[in-house]
Amino acid sequence: MPWNGSGVTSRVHNWVNDRDASVDITASRMDADSDDMVSMIQACLAKNGENAATANLGMGAFKHTNVAASSSRTDYLRVAEFQDGKHNYVASDTGSANTYKIAPTPSISSYAAGQRFQFIPANANTGASTINISANGAKTIVMLNGAELYAGALDVDMIADVMYDGTNFILLNPVVFSNALAGLITATAAQINAAATKSDWMTTTFTTPASAGTHTTTFGHGLGSDEIDMSLMLDFTNLSAGTDEPAIRGIAFNAVGESSNWIGRSLAGSFTSADIPLASGVTIKINSGIAKAITVRFTARKR
Repeated sequence: MPWNGSGVTSRVHNWVNDRDASVDITASRMDADSDDMVSMIQACLAKNGENAATANLGMGAFKHTNVAASSSRTDYLRVAEFQDGKHNYVASDTGSANTYKIAPTPSISSYAAGQRFQFIPANANTGASTINISANGAKTIVMLNGAELYAGALDVDMIADVMYDGTNFILLNPVVFSNALAGLITATAAQINAAATKSDWMTTTFTTPASAGTHTTTFGHGLGSDEIDMSLMLDFTNLSAGTDEPAIRGIAFNAVGESSNWIGRSLAGSFTSADIPLASGVTIKINSGIAKAITVRFTARKR
């Protein structure tokens, strides 16, 4: 036996002992000795890769060093590749808005719960979205609470971080709009998402045309008939102090579709913690006597 199972070898014949015992050198004894060495050599790993291990290899608390960069899912992962996010970060999204496609290297053959990828969206989303990775089929991207994405949750200026839960890809870092505290208002319709909780204060703005008169805008929401706490504030950034402010004759709000029961102020100001049932949204009305754009900041949270 060339190896005894513990990495130790034993010789078939000992030539010194044979000499002392007057044992002749014969072809059969030479063949047996040589065959034993051949078997021992063939049980070793060749450094040029000609053969492969046939069992698990213990490293004895040592390590492989200076390994090459991995290119297959069965290769060693170098610490550098882990730190650089080489196999999870994909700079190029080849899909379109709401339909994202990425191709990590190496590619994945199927989806598995726990997979996590980062990518730069080529387009901002406008609503519910999917992602297709390595052409394994589109999977829905959802918020942490399972809700579909609101418009603008994915943006071209971000690195999107998604993780697969076995059914959907969860967006771990949705865009929080620069004018929002919770990021649950869409950029176009200023819609408060139904997933909002009591602690989510959300803010969006409305800017009037640069003309005098009464300007009205409507903010939709996804809260059903729930009540909200809300605040309306005028932004005087683009107005002249002491001259333009008095021209703001009033600001008021009401539930969408209501022709009466307007809640308002005769002068520029704010509404704080006003309770109003919003079955279909809130309408804001501004009465201005100047030909300048006026910005209203609308802040709300679910009660």
